[in-house]
Amino acid sequence: MKPVTVLLWLLTAGVGLSSIGLLVARSWYLRHRAVEELLRHGDLDFSGGSVAFSLDAQEPVRASVADLAVLLERVRCTYFDFQGHENLKDINGLEKVKSLRVLDLDGTGVSDVGPLAVLTNLQWLDLTGTGVSDVGPLAALKNLEWLDLSGTEVSDVGPLAALTNLLGLDIRGTSVPEEQVEALRKKLTKCSISW
Repeated sequence: MKPVTVLLWLLTAGVGLSSIGLLVARSWYLRHRAVEELLRHGDLDFSGGSVAFSLDAQEPVRASVADLAVLLERVRCTYFDFQGHENLKDINGLEKVKSLRVLDLDGTGVSDVGPLAVLTNLQWLDLTGTGVSDVGPLAALKNLEWLDLSGTEVSDVGPLAALTNLLGLDIRGTSVPEEQVEALRKKLTKCSISW
């Protein structure tokens, strides 16, 4: 039964809704509509107390996520998988999805990670094979525990020294100099660095 149908049924059945009840109904309706729309673009999984979204392989030409960001925030998405969508270049809008904990952009065309700087709940980030070269914005991700930059254009990992919760960092296939790797190992003693 559609949410609007349920609401109309309640009203015609004589159920009085307070202004708080209407707010709850509106919130429920908007979340339900967001789920319906997201399912048109990919798969949603609501298991284990988290919400995971994977973009459908049928959307290989998607270049931006701005239209999905509001929907992802509405369902409180915690895991977002764009792996292999090489035409995806623009991640503006993702900064609205504050609930994100895991973000997989492996194999996308992303080069600017600036919008991610405000996603302070992010714990796991995969940027393998992207066009990323500047990791400066990632220094604000204080809860980040795992970061994969393998096969990227990164040559300076200095800003990552601020990520004191980092447990794993993969920088294989980058042009990061050995001296920077050693300096990072000294600062991030809990972090396993693959170089």
